[in-house]
Amino acid sequence: KLGRRIDRSVIVNGIGSNAILMVDGDLIGLPLAALPYGILRNWLKINHPRLSSNSIEERFTRLKSDLKLKSSNSLTRKVLNDFPGREWTQKFDGVIDTRSLSQRGGEAALLFSLEENELPIVVDWRWKPVKSLDRLASDSRCRLVIGESIDLDLPFKLTSSGEHGKFNLEMQGRLHLPISVVHETKMPVDWKIPQSPAEIIRGNSGSVRNAESELEAIWLACQLESGDDVWADKHEMQYPLASWIASTTNSHTARWRRIGGLLDPKWAGLADLRSFDDSDLADLASVDDAALSILVERIRNNPFEILSKPITEPSVATAILLSKEWIEEKPDIVDLWLSQPLRASEVLRRNWNEPEISRLVEACSHHKMLFENQIVEREEMLALMEDVHYSLWKTNAISWLSICLSSTMGRAALSMLDLPWPAILWEQGLKSEELVLVHHMPEGIGKDSLLDVLEGITAAEQGMNPPLGRIHPYSGWLFQKSVPIIPLATEYNLDVHLELHRRLQQ
Repeated sequence: KLGRRIDRSVIVNGIGSNAILMVDGDLIGLPLAALPYGILRNWLKINHPRLSSNSIEERFTRLKSDLKLKSSNSLTRKVLNDFPGREWTQKFDGVIDTRSLSQRGGEAALLFSLEENELPIVVDWRWKPVKSLDRLASDSRCRLVIGESIDLDLPFKLTSSGEHGKFNLEMQGRLHLPISVVHETKMPVDWKIPQSPAEIIRGNSGSVRNAESELEAIWLACQLESGDDVWADKHEMQYPLASWIASTTNSHTARWRRIGGLLDPKWAGLADLRSFDDSDLADLASVDDAALSILVERIRNNPFEILSKPITEPSVATAILLSKEWIEEKPDIVDLWLSQPLRASEVLRRNWNEPEISRLVEACSHHKMLFENQIVEREEMLALMEDVHYSLWKTNAISWLSICLSSTMGRAALSMLDLPWPAILWEQGLKSEELVLVHHMPEGIGKDSLLDVLEGITAAEQGMNPPLGRIHPYSGWLFQKSVPIIPLATEYNLDVHLELHRRLQQ
């Protein structure tokens, strides 16, 4: 009884030599292979238990011919049901790959193993019990049967201990021995290299063999449960990604310093970025937003330590501009930031009222257009509403909205903009008749938001409670004289939710 796939793989690979293997080919790292025609003879016997041997042979011969010619008839369709997607061959190399087989197909394969071969038999049985299993259990060729829901009259039982390669061998009432099977899982032929840290599935190995190719190296690295720095050191220069995956937590910082430049920055996600020193973190923050967030946090916690060193990285300049409340005297880092304007929208919003904003806006044409008050065309208004945080153009919202609603193109564009219109418009004295064209907008997130505004204003004008909103259930309450108590958490629009809570505090 071996539940885990990796345990089944270890056992089959460890004791399957010189035997007939009836197993899932993935367990032994084989591609999907053709099945021997002989299995179909036994399959016919299962389907037609009362037919004579001569009749079975006649049908078998005809079935083989139909399959070779790819003929479609009732019998070949039944074969497809029990052996979906499988090819057939006259040869038999000792392995019956049971992938995709039905229970009837599995039993036919088992009977083939018993009746047409003399070698010991290893079976991984994943279906319900059948009588043929009892026949196997009483046969001297039975070497191993793996199954979870079967109880056979066999002298020994093998169970997993939960540790990789460790098992318990039991003889009922007489023997209980812990044993180890030393055999590494073979790499499945169709195994694909993970494309990000999130795709890595770790094995349970404590050590692995040396690799002979990049694909094998990455596979082996993924099999290590907690890493192996000695193995990683050996493979560092030839297979840097495999070496990085195989690194232990304690060696991440030093190894990234050596080979980080050879890897896509996304792989830094395997490490705890908080363990990186300031220089490595600043380097990584130029291309990794998670690292930039940690850098911002580090500067806010200890601004003096960062500011006491020469500032040469645009990421550090970004972190400083995002942390102006934590820094008494900001150095002039505008030009450095402009060389690589990270988080431009957030930096410009936070520094909109600072003296250096006239230089900072060079990073974004839309922010510069707004700063210099150059917006005159409808297309410019729509582009700016999409790219610039609404808090910076809120005072222009009514006039821009009126212009955009007045044209078919403008209404279509507004319907696609995900903006928290209730939070933008609630205190601007808008009247419901100014929004009647909202009904003529195409369906979309933008229309939902503006309908919440229209219904909220209409309810306030009529002295009624607003209906449930679309982007937030309480959207319409922003237009009432008072706001009810609302839950702290929400799964709806966060800007509207925060605005409601601000109203509650007034």
